[in-house]
Amino acid sequence: MRSLEVKLTTRFLRAAKKLSKSDRAKVPSAIDATVAAWGHPHAHAGAGIRRLKGNAFECRGGLQLRLIFFAEPGSLIFHDLGNHDDIQTFLKSL
Repeated sequence: MRSLEVKLTTRFLRAAKKLSKSDRAKVPSAIDATVAAWGHPHAHAGAGIRRLKGNAFECRGGLQLRLIFFAEPGSLIFHDLGNHDDIQTFLKSL
């Protein structure tokens, strides 16, 4: 199996710094679960992965926290994170 490269954008890192300490602690496990489930469609639901638009996806880091990422060949690029409303605003910009 080919390994995936995980990239974190500057926007993602800035948004993560603004999170509460407890929410920030959930981010690495959400990324790990996404990488582990990627390429296994039945595991996507368990990891909270959902296609948003085109190659844009989201995964959940908890009830309120959602991480937006783009799937590129061989890599997952985590672009932003926030709550449901933040994600909806982002989708309007695509």
